[in-house]
Amino acid sequence: MSAILPKLSDGSLSQMLADQRVDRPVLQILVYKQMTQSEPIKYRFQMTDGTEVCSNFIVILPELIQRISRGEFEKFTVVELTAYTLNINKQMERQIIIVSDMSVVMSGSKIGRRLDKSESNGPLLTNVSLNTNANRIEANVSVVTTTPSSMASRAANQQNVCPISAITPYFNAWRIKARVTSKSNKRHWSNAKGEGSVFSFDCMDDSTEIRVNAFTKECEKFYDMIETNKVYYITKGTVKTANKKFSNLVNDYEITLNSDSLVEECSEMEVMEVPKMRYRFVQIKDLPAVGLQSCVDLIAIVKSVEECNAFTSKKTNKELKKRDIILVDNTSYEVRFTLWNEGAEQFDCEPNRVIAVKNALVGDFNGRTLSAFDCEPNRVIAVKNALVGDFNGRTLSAVSNTTFQLDPDIPETNILKEWYEREGNSVTTNSLSKSGSEGNRDTEWKFLSQINEQTVGNDNRTYFNVRARVVQTGRQPLYKACGQNGCLKKVRDNNNGFYHCDKCQTDSSQFEWRLILSVAISDCTGEGWVTIFQEQAEKILGISAKELSELQENNPQEFLKALTVAEFKQYVFRIGSKIEHYMDESRVKSVAFNFTPVDAIKHSKQLIKNINEWTN
Repeated sequence: MSAILPKLSDGSLSQMLADQRVDRPVLQILVYKQMTQSEPIKYRFQMTDGTEVCSNFIVILPELIQRISRGEFEKFTVVELTAYTLNINKQMERQIIIVSDMSVVMSGSKIGRRLDKSESNGPLLTNVSLNTNANRIEANVSVVTTTPSSMASRAANQQNVCPISAITPYFNAWRIKARVTSKSNKRHWSNAKGEGSVFSFDCMDDSTEIRVNAFTKECEKFYDMIETNKVYYITKGTVKTANKKFSNLVNDYEITLNSDSLVEECSEMEVMEVPKMRYRFVQIKDLPAVGLQSCVDLIAIVKSVEECNAFTSKKTNKELKKRDIILVDNTSYEVRFTLWNEGAEQFDCEPNRVIAVKNALVGDFNGRTLSAFDCEPNRVIAVKNALVGDFNGRTLSAVSNTTFQLDPDIPETNILKEWYEREGNSVTTNSLSKSGSEGNRDTEWKFLSQINEQTVGNDNRTYFNVRARVVQTGRQPLYKACGQNGCLKKVRDNNNGFYHCDKCQTDSSQFEWRLILSVAISDCTGEGWVTIFQEQAEKILGISAKELSELQENNPQEFLKALTVAEFKQYVFRIGSKIEHYMDESRVKSVAFNFTPVDAIKHSKQLIKNINEWTN
């Protein structure tokens, strides 16, 4: 007795290529080949419905690629397409069918040959009935109309959804359903072409992740709508090659929303079908082998947390804030994780919790370190996409799409907690990052007596934190600056109503008042003078340079009073010092780039910590 062969969906290819929906067509694989050698891997399949043959079936999902490598889809195998999407390649003027899922009906080894419609004698597995009397094959839609309205709506939404991994610049009929994993703040820009605003968000589905950008009108339209962890249908955007300068996702493309773009939030039932987060965890001991400026995911226990410190960037002269925490995992290795700005100030994390962090940057500043946010000791942290760098050892840093999750519901969380409670809280660990005293001068403290020619460099500034009290301020802090095109050079009065700038070689009736404030500061070991420039000088005096100049001219007594408001107050100064040479003499000149009032509670904790370190 001959074997019962599966019945192919005769005529279904014509219907599919005419963009008419066929529910679960049954086709036979004739041949397939790999199209690409690098990521993302793609395969092209040639299939038949028993009458016609189509060579434009594309498989790109990693799950299906794995099944291909296992030999599930051998030659002559009959499959049922459970999910697919038709795309139009305008450049090549042909239709492409993206296969999202298919199941094996009968293996090719059992069939052994190509089937035609007369050979297949088994039942038709598809739910579609075909009208053979019409010139064009049409689907019987009674199956859809008999379902409840909610199911019909859901099925309609799912019809044209394609995986993110299938999106390329050559497909324009795509529609994705994806979960937003991170969202950037809205940023405003201005250049010669105009001004506008921009924000971006990353989203994922079962196949991969992708960055979505929105500029100006679309930024205003979608910014409030997009929320992290929600699922959306996204349609009609411009697909282009990803700018790796701003995106670290493993995707060659990114989407830019335009005036035709549609973004729709999914229903609760549809949300459940999209995964929440996937991690590719790297153990701390393996960080030295990770390439620089690459991204990793990390899960770890928070061992210790440093105080939040403010300092001034050497490149931008802007104030930054940072906090260092030490992470440890069950490899008995630890790494420093640096938290920046708002994250360093605002993040709150109770002990013995697990945190999953997505998108952190790996670098090499004083050993392997991580950067992203704030946390308290003895909590578990899972880091998603940390970027690798290399400066004085490995570092991990936050990027724009760094996210984190407390106590993620994954097996690794329980494993790590059990290890830490059993032995991790007392085990001796190996550190991949140097301590602050070994080179991290952003948090290095000194007494004034320690800032001398032995501790300060000749060519480059050496930076310290100093806790000191203001004892005197200079009495002539104001000068007239050019102010043209950002020039801060002092101008010379021509005594004819005009002022001359030697740098710009111009005469102008206008000038800008600027501040250079000399301040004597003192601590328990000594005294020294530091220079404070414009913004920080206005901040410590509590008055602008222009207002101070008006007092100098109109009310000399109030002017002198304004200069003394900071005297006898205690601050933490961020000081940069270097040796200057003049007339065969050398001296240490210091500039205060930033300052903050002393926080008594924070200061006390620091002193207690120092005492414990010295006594142990």
